[in-house]
Amino acid sequence: MIPTISTIPLFQLASGDVHALQVYKFVGATSGKKVYIQSNLHGAEIVGNAVIYQIIDLFMTLDDINLVGEVWLVPVCNPLAINQRTHNFSTGRFNVYDGQDWNRIFWDYANHNNDIEEFAHSQIGFDINTIRYNFLQKIRRCINTG
Repeated sequence: MIPTISTIPLFQLASGDVHALQVYKFVGATSGKKVYIQSNLHGAEIVGNAVIYQIIDLFMTLDDINLVGEVWLVPVCNPLAINQRTHNFSTGRFNVYDGQDWNRIFWDYANHNNDIEEFAHSQIGFDINTIRYNFLQKIRRCINTG
């Protein structure tokens, strides 16, 4: 199976080079679910690129009747970080302006609240959309109050 390869331009550098995403789309003969796999969110993490290229090689040996649905593969989802990697490739993982590690700046609900069991009990009988809404509201309140 030959993929459809799309190029999505992102921005142009002062040098004139254009940073873009390449999307490899494998579409099966039968419609179904879509799978999206990307790699290289951080410039330092280049192993995923090799894995995606191995997946591309594997899918190219298949016929479209062997695939139900679609598989979209993006080997480099952050081309700017790839170009920033220096000092053992680590800067693609860090914000170059403030030095924060992008893998370590996520808000942790468990460290800010210990009432998850109480919340779960209060949601019994509600439909999934209501529970989701209530939980997101609870998280927003927690974030806004520090």
